[in-house]
Amino acid sequence: MLIEKGFYDWMLRKRKLNAAVAKTNLARALRVDALYDLTAAYVDDGGAYVRSLFDYPKRSVAEGLVPAHDIEIAGDYYTGTQSLRYAINLYFRFLDDEGVVAAPPVSEAEDEDEENVTATPTQSTQTATFTGDFKTFRRYVGPFCRNLVNSLAKTERSRHKGICEYCGQKAELQSAHLDGEERPVIIKKILEAHYKVREDFYCVDLVEFEKLFKQAHLPVHEHIFFLCEKCHTQYDKAKLITTADILAKRQANGVPGND
Repeated sequence: MLIEKGFYDWMLRKRKLNAAVAKTNLARALRVDALYDLTAAYVDDGGAYVRSLFDYPKRSVAEGLVPAHDIEIAGDYYTGTQSLRYAINLYFRFLDDEGVVAAPPVSEAEDEDEENVTATPTQSTQTATFTGDFKTFRRYVGPFCRNLVNSLAKTERSRHKGICEYCGQKAELQSAHLDGEERPVIIKKILEAHYKVREDFYCVDLVEFEKLFKQAHLPVHEHIFFLCEKCHTQYDKAKLITTADILAKRQANGVPGND
């Protein structure tokens, strides 16, 4: 959990940021913290893993790659990721400077804990396995799943030619999972159905999981809507737009739906 007040006060006191800039960086850090728990990440490995997710240089943009993190960004991925990365580094600098929590060195004993995540190639280079709980699986595999969805949806998204399925306005389209079929829900269903060892503990064949995750999104138009940022927010968070509303728009426009 983010140490909000301490971080905000530190930005004003030590970094000499004005209140508006400090509030902006706090808001960005909170967005990331909601998914990655920045304080826990700092304690785990000094924040190295989270930092790596937001390492998105311009050469990655030129190669057509998307960021590894799982934060939804409207607009330019590069600019959005860099602003979040700055806020993350600022928060970790605050933890370093204030000594609020300690980032212990990684020990060999931690690697031997069966509850820790493992991704171990077998003698067959086609297989890797994960063992651990759902939260850990989502933390490490979630960004990969997000990129996989972007890849699967690319052709279908381009077919909409930048026109939001609900409001009909020209915009940069975002992929919106059907209500009740969000990425974490799909991931959890697959783990529960195929890889559960005991309560909240799974042994996952990652290659097989990838195939199952892809299958759960096909055909794409039956699982994903393509919406502008405003409609996506109203659908996902505010619940002001329903699945039935969007399907009705599809039917009115003669677009195949999932009926």
